[in-house]
Amino acid sequence: MRAKGLLVLLVLAVGATVLWLRPWGAADGDRCRTIVLITVDTLRFDRLGCHAPPGQERAASLTPRMDGLAGQGVIFENARSPIPLTLPGHTTMLSGLPPAVTGVRLNAHGKIPPGETLRGYPLLAQRLRKAGYRTGAFVSASPLSAHYGLDQGFERYDDGGLGDQTGLAYAERRGDETVAAALAWLDRIGKEDRVFLWVHLFEPHAPYAPEAPPGTPLETRYDIDVHRADQIVGLLLQGLDARERDDAAVLLTSDHGEALDELGERTHGLLLGDAVLRVPLILRAPGLEPGRRADPADVSDVAPTLAALAGIAWPRQEGPGGGLDLISQSAPSRLRVAESLYAHQLHGWAQ
Repeated sequence: MRAKGLLVLLVLAVGATVLWLRPWGAADGDRCRTIVLITVDTLRFDRLGCHAPPGQERAASLTPRMDGLAGQGVIFENARSPIPLTLPGHTTMLSGLPPAVTGVRLNAHGKIPPGETLRGYPLLAQRLRKAGYRTGAFVSASPLSAHYGLDQGFERYDDGGLGDQTGLAYAERRGDETVAAALAWLDRIGKEDRVFLWVHLFEPHAPYAPEAPPGTPLETRYDIDVHRADQIVGLLLQGLDARERDDAAVLLTSDHGEALDELGERTHGLLLGDAVLRVPLILRAPGLEPGRRADPADVSDVAPTLAALAGIAWPRQEGPGGGLDLISQSAPSRLRVAESLYAHQLHGWAQ
């Protein structure tokens, strides 16, 4: 992969603690009946109580429902995104490939080509649907409109009718409405059907907490929206339980974090650093022992990991940035790449 003219961050992470590894087979008995991907847009890893340093009760009180999920699964303490932008980050999750390989490097520019042959790479929903899963996606903001091609492989792709992104404007819908639509779709699915469900929430994204009084500090307004997103995650998890899908494998992560004035940036997209690249990644699955792992993880690991839970082989990508099946693979030393072309696009900065 050539990196000509890119703003590139290379991260070499050494030292891993693997708490649980098991190879998943392709037999029906090894397939999870329900696989759920929850992506909370713009969620900093340090807002989750499970990542809070000792004594930081504020963070611990923001996300009790996500922390409850973390207590049932594995917390990947060293997870990152390759890009601080919504469409490229989610494309990486669902393809297992970094933006330089998918070609999706900006919001609102271009479409993911139709068909695996034309693209040259798979998308998770297409592989799962071919394997017999019912596939539904419910997203909450216009950067993920079906217009951009992530709907491929989903029999139901519900973008709320938000349309494609216009300039720098983001149309969005409330996360509780997105979850209600997702659960209504599940109600129409047979209880024995295998299901892959992706739910995307946009609450922590700016503008934060519009009901907050004028002058409320930036971090406080952001935290209000993080807590709101946590409540909505709780609604989704309760809905799964009520529909007898309490055995669901659930992976929760984010496309990127938020700077909140770190690095001199208020939100995200222009600069690279842990505030925008480090993300939560939690995996709960049947038979998976709860614990923590310190080996490097990446949002590109989402597709191969969820494919493994479905008993589907996923092609291994050579080169930096390719995803791993986190259940059966570990890389104590791993080269990860991050980029942003947003400042070049928006302000004409050098790439």
